[in-house]
Amino acid sequence: MEDVNLEEFLLKYDFRITKENNTLLTRVIRICLDTPEENDWIYFGVYYFDSEEKIRKRLRLILNEKVLKQKISHYYYDENREIFSIYLEDSN
Repeated sequence: MEDVNLEEFLLKYDFRITKENNTLLTRVIRICLDTPEENDWIYFGVYYFDSEEKIRKRLRLILNEKVLKQKISHYYYDENREIFSIYLEDSN
């Protein structure tokens, strides 16, 4: 994975995968926040991601600076390409 933090990744990555008839396929972006002994997830509807300004505003309201600056470990789509999952590198 390239050396990019969560905020940069969310601003640059194109989540709007579409079917042939141009219908939005990806509906949810989820971010895994690892806590000791658990995986906590934060979910975003893709409709939140309609402009860079709105993305930045929402991210700063929901996630703290430490999380936004964490590096991406890996990411993937589910089999139907409706959910996009992001895992962050271990911050310890």
